[in-house]
Amino acid sequence: MSFISYAQNFEDVMLWRALKHVENGFYIDIGAQHPVVDSVSLAFYEHGWRGVHVEPTQQYSILLRAARPDESVLQVAIGNQNQKVTFFEFEDTGLSTVDADVAHQHRASGFKCREMIVPVLSLEALLQQVGAQDIHWLKVDVEGLEPEVLESWQSCANLPWVVIVESTRPLTQEPSHQAWEPLLLAKGYSYVYFDGLNRFYVSPAHPELAEAFNSPPNIFDGFFLSGTASQPFCSLVSSRAQQAEASAEVTTDRAQQAEAKALQAELRVVHAEAKAQQAELRAEQAEAETHQADGRMQQAEAYAQQVGADLSAIHKSRSWRVTRPLRWFSFQVQLLRLYGFKGRIKAAIRKLASLVLPKATGFFNARPRLRRHLVSLAKRTGTFSVAKRLYYGLLRVGGGNHPQGVSDEKQSLPLSLMQLTPRARRLYAAIKTANENKKRAV
Repeated sequence: MSFISYAQNFEDVMLWRALKHVENGFYIDIGAQHPVVDSVSLAFYEHGWRGVHVEPTQQYSILLRAARPDESVLQVAIGNQNQKVTFFEFEDTGLSTVDADVAHQHRASGFKCREMIVPVLSLEALLQQVGAQDIHWLKVDVEGLEPEVLESWQSCANLPWVVIVESTRPLTQEPSHQAWEPLLLAKGYSYVYFDGLNRFYVSPAHPELAEAFNSPPNIFDGFFLSGTASQPFCSLVSSRAQQAEASAEVTTDRAQQAEAKALQAELRVVHAEAKAQQAELRAEQAEAETHQADGRMQQAEAYAQQVGADLSAIHKSRSWRVTRPLRWFSFQVQLLRLYGFKGRIKAAIRKLASLVLPKATGFFNARPRLRRHLVSLAKRTGTFSVAKRLYYGLLRVGGGNHPQGVSDEKQSLPLSLMQLTPRARRLYAAIKTANENKKRAV
């Protein structure tokens, strides 16, 4: 399993180099802070180690309990007094402290501070709670309170194998180990390594671990950076990770948009298929109606043919021929009822005249003398008699060969004027002459 470093200054790499042969080890992290960012213990936790976290800051204590439910998290301050103290909490930083002077410096630098009262537990009492089990490493990072923490450690019954203590004043490179290092040396610890921020000490019971601190972290340690540390050398990794996350989000958004477009396309296809099915149903219905209409038309044609055949059979039957006079008589009776006797007589005369007149006209045209007598008779008749009609028929059929005795004036008159009586024609001529004289006078 690869080793991923989360610490701010490779503290976990140096400790792992010395203690990686230990399986399921145990640690105490005083000033644990965040469960991931700048965490010295997380890499060990991932390799099966467990321990105790001391973190008086409420914000980080809550996060530690949530992230490490199988470990102990003590929201207390470690010191040499068994009472409560004022704790100066600087949220979202690792600068929280019980040292009023240090807190004043941080406030002067612009950090926001919240004061709270927390209980104090001595390091001696903490080690007694742990019991006789081996403590493979102990880290102390309390922002200027390191002397008080180490002073509260009285006995030397259970010495942690490796002790690491922050040895510069907060936010500076000014050494601070002179105030507390004699306490560790008095317990038999040997100073083995300084990484620019922390000093490492090895227990007198495990002097062989000193060799692990002969060189700083290097390529032979085979570790990977998590990119979560707060130091600048992780900025590039963090920025690339953020870019990768942003790119992943963009890709996810595009994928979601593509899925949405695909879904819309599928919906359009479904709608198109539904419309096509509806069109097919309408076509099938129309075809069925066409078949039904064809069937009805065929039935009508068959019925018409049957009726025609029946009617033809009736017309050819003997009974139809025998009853023909009776039908004619019945029809005449109906006509009499509609038009009366006089009307039927007139209609019969008109029909007879239309049949006889052409033949009579031809007969008289072939006989000039008889035609002249007929014309003379028509001139003397004041009403539009049959003789007069025959007279005008002779004029039309004669083709311009008018009978003798008809004046040129009559011959030049239109047929409508020729149908007038002699007196009416004279009146017409007088009116026409008067109109012409009037036009000349104007």
